[in-house]
Amino acid sequence: MPMWVTGKHNNGSCNQNALGKNWYDAGFTLIELLVVIVIIGLMASVVALNLPPNSKSLSDETDIIAARFQLAAQEAILTGSVIGLSFDQDGYAFIRRINQQWAPYAPAGLSDKLQWPDSSKLNFRYEGEKVALPRRNVTSEGQIIPSVFFLPSGETQNFNLTFSSPRSEQTILVQANGHISRASGAKF
Repeated sequence: MPMWVTGKHNNGSCNQNALGKNWYDAGFTLIELLVVIVIIGLMASVVALNLPPNSKSLSDETDIIAARFQLAAQEAILTGSVIGLSFDQDGYAFIRRINQQWAPYAPAGLSDKLQWPDSSKLNFRYEGEKVALPRRNVTSEGQIIPSVFFLPSGETQNFNLTFSSPRSEQTILVQANGHISRASGAKF
């Protein structure tokens, strides 16, 4: 434990500790502190520059959509109700069959209408045939029309959604037995 001695024992110069060093020599100088701050700032900027961008890739977007389809298929099995998917040019929506009518349904806190990935072209194939998506998929009474169904038995229709961007192509494959997979390819 350091003992502080006053000026009487050290010829009146200043306060010293038991090792004989002046008390004001025990801290850091302003220059040392500034050098440490500059080094920390440089390290933080290197880390910030190497972080991935906020935008999701087309592959990430199709993974999310495929996971949502899988969630809807499981929901149909667990609840014993028919879950529909309604596709149009802008996006897709989940709907549920309740009392002989289709009602909007948003699983797991999702909004009623979800958008397709930005800057990608969409190709929809139903049972192997290419189908043009309507501008809006609703009746004249304003009721949403399902494009495909997930049944409580785990079955659905065969359909594929292919998203194309200038650099890649991603496809979500849904089989009649309810199996959902994804295929990808690069475009050159």
